[in-house]
Amino acid sequence: MRDSAYEHLCTLLVGVATLFRFIGYDISTFIVESVVHSAHVRDPSAIINHAGYYGQAVKEIASILSTFFVPIGLNYLKAKWALVIGTGAFAFYVGSFFWINNYLYFIANIALGIAFTLNYTAFSTYQMQFSTRKTLARNSGRVWSISCLSLLFGGSLYIYVTSTQALSIDGMSGNETSGIEHYRYYSQEETRTLCSFLFASCIISTVIHAFFPDRE
Repeated sequence: MRDSAYEHLCTLLVGVATLFRFIGYDISTFIVESVVHSAHVRDPSAIINHAGYYGQAVKEIASILSTFFVPIGLNYLKAKWALVIGTGAFAFYVGSFFWINNYLYFIANIALGIAFTLNYTAFSTYQMQFSTRKTLARNSGRVWSISCLSLLFGGSLYIYVTSTQALSIDGMSGNETSGIEHYRYYSQEETRTLCSFLFASCIISTVIHAFFPDRE
């Protein structure tokens, strides 16, 4: 394969893989607090109140701490497979919403924080492997132009899910409605349906990453 064709192929694959990962992650970030709070309303013993906010804090702390060892790990792991592992961790995070509980949810946020560092570090490393100094800026711009299309897909889905209500508050008991007046309530069935789509998006991204070409 010619160098120019190889660059174009890698640029397209990286952009599309990042697009699907962003679709899965961005939407879950927008709705995480409402989804987790809805699970708390259904079963307070399963997940603590405001766990969505605490989970975000845990994710950020894990991401910061992982910056000390992830770059070292990339000396022994190819960027392509680092991206596969990182995107798989994104899928694990989204999949944790199928069984929301304190242990799984916070472990998933730790994994997500590490995945953030792993993905962004390996993402840059892989781009430099198929780009030259002359084409790096161009290829990077193309990758981000493709991946940022996730804002259109994700934004449309976000508008839809936040403009509908799975269950009327009037049809719930007093204990169930306590504390949800300021949240968009998600039923268990609705949560699993939505997360199935987001999980599938992350899995597609993981598979695409696994098929990245490698000239070594």
